[in-house]
Amino acid sequence: MSYLKEKFQQQGYLTRDQLKEYAKNNGISYDLVKKILSDLGIKIYDIKPKEKKKSTSDEYENCVLCGKKTEVKSSQEVETRDYYVKGIGQLCKECYQDL
Repeated sequence: MSYLKEKFQQQGYLTRDQLKEYAKNNGISYDLVKKILSDLGIKIYDIKPKEKKKSTSDEYENCVLCGKKTEVKSSQEVETRDYYVKGIGQLCKECYQDL
């Protein structure tokens, strides 16, 4: 569990892929790991890379967790965006605050 604890402390959440990897490496059920962490109130996200497409200056990003349209233009550099998390993507204000 130290691997999951470390990941949770670093990120503030865990992904399903991390749980599946942990369960596989330790020979235990993914569903058991998920249930224990869920019972402890640890958030688990299913983050899937989205298809890359050309953006225009009038398109806005969607939150990678809830899908809601954000106020961030697709053309804006990620370094200057609010609620952008490296390795995850653009979040809306609410999902960012939930992390």
